[in-house]
Amino acid sequence: METRLISRRALIRGGLAVGAALGVAATVRLPPVASGYTTFSWREIEILGAIADAMFPAGPVLISGRDAGVVEEVDRIIGTGFPPMHAMGFRYLLRTLEWGTVATFGTSFSRLSVEDARAVLDSWGDPGLLPRRIASDVLRTVFGMAYFANREVQRAMEWRSLCGSGAA
Repeated sequence: METRLISRRALIRGGLAVGAALGVAATVRLPPVASGYTTFSWREIEILGAIADAMFPAGPVLISGRDAGVVEEVDRIIGTGFPPMHAMGFRYLLRTLEWGTVATFGTSFSRLSVEDARAVLDSWGDPGLLPRRIASDVLRTVFGMAYFANREVQRAMEWRSLCGSGAA
């Protein structure tokens, strides 16, 4: 009986197939919701924090996204304002963002520097790739709602609402 060695090409193909299968298995099953939150796992909370830091870094006038409670507010918005199917889609969007940077930066999104994370979010806003642009718009909308709902941010911007004040 003849012994046959596995070719390098077959080994690479097999490795890629196993890697892809593990990647699909890791992304298909969503982890359980973190204690104290309505929608997101602990890992997703880290991703939300990284997005909040990249979108709203601390500055001389405004507070950072994390300090403004953006993570908790995004959890509330998605958990109470979105149908369960859409909330699940948002969670998959976070996973795509998290692991999409491994090929280009060698690490996950939540481990990037604030500058690199901002560059990634900016590249997602490129109109050339419509699905990625839509995902970027969703992130910017939800995170913007969460950040600008914070009273301290509103005070720092000297924003006043004329609604309900009788000044119509």
